[in-house]
Amino acid sequence: MKPFFRVIAQLLLLLLVCGIAMAEEDDFPAEIKQYFENEKILEIESYSSSEQLFAAIARDQNHERVLYAFQQINGKWVCFAKTKNAIPKMELKAIVSASDTYQDRSDKGVQNVPNISIRFLEPNEDHSELWMNFLLDGDRYILRDVSAYCDGVFARYENGAIFICDDDGFYSNIGYIQYTESVNITTFDYDKYISCVKKWNDKYYELTKDVYFDENHPLLYYWPSDQTLSVYSAPTGNAFIEANGKAKVSTNDWILIYGSDDKYYFIQYAINESAMRFGYIPRQSLAYSEPLEIMWSNIKATVKSKTNLINDPLGSKTKIKSIAAGTEVEVLSFLNGWAYVEYRSASIVRGFLDNQLLNKEN
Repeated sequence: MKPFFRVIAQLLLLLLVCGIAMAEEDDFPAEIKQYFENEKILEIESYSSSEQLFAAIARDQNHERVLYAFQQINGKWVCFAKTKNAIPKMELKAIVSASDTYQDRSDKGVQNVPNISIRFLEPNEDHSELWMNFLLDGDRYILRDVSAYCDGVFARYENGAIFICDDDGFYSNIGYIQYTESVNITTFDYDKYISCVKKWNDKYYELTKDVYFDENHPLLYYWPSDQTLSVYSAPTGNAFIEANGKAKVSTNDWILIYGSDDKYYFIQYAINESAMRFGYIPRQSLAYSEPLEIMWSNIKATVKSKTNLINDPLGSKTKIKSIAAGTEVEVLSFLNGWAYVEYRSASIVRGFLDNQLLNKEN
């Protein structure tokens, strides 16, 4: 901006300090109009109201955006939220909406729940770059979901957990992450929240990049709970346990859950910086205990020649057991050319074999 026009713009903003820079200010309820006059804001960019709610995004004298929210108490409008941290620092057009009903974009349809939504529009204003919703929960407005199209991340919040999703429909979860920071609209910090979502979203794609486990798509789980769990080779408490019976996983680090097999989760986790392990833990051991569909092929096969049953086929290729030629196994799935099989001897063992060393039944 040229210096002359910058000076003119600043003078105009100074003139606006004396009142609300909005032609519609006379339409505001008296309490809200008086409140804003006392705030000495520069302008109101967007506002919206319903029977129960009034919300506005304004610029203060430092040109920073502030979110205001009001509700009716005993017939009068009272401000219950004034915050900067809930608003992303994006210089795009911002729109706030207050409504007494909420259209859930997952699977719950229209709900009669008061809510406040904030959207940021891309430069041509055809689409949203960011969209987030806060729903009434008891006497507080709690974050429900964030669609950050600009960052390619989508997440909803529920009962202390962030559900990271692979699209803005919130149907398919790829992450279940503990979140202990405030999600109350009055104290919510968008930067902290989106930083957490992006961190684990990136971690998910780092771990699953170029990994093709048939139709099984894992869920990244992170819920620190100071537990150390035994890891079984198959979904039963009588199954073989690797590392001389000492294979364990800590809940204080990430776990990839590929699906549920009866009462167990089929998981992958890091043993150290260079090795991972697949195995099974009881579903009830985790905060996330919902069944996750897993697809097994269940193909009968015979081992062509002596080989090793291994774990971590894309990394350390850790030996589990030697398998003799002619051994019968059941192929459950395929991972990047490796066959994931079940082998029964003194105990049930599952692991990976070179797919080319198997004769499969038709």
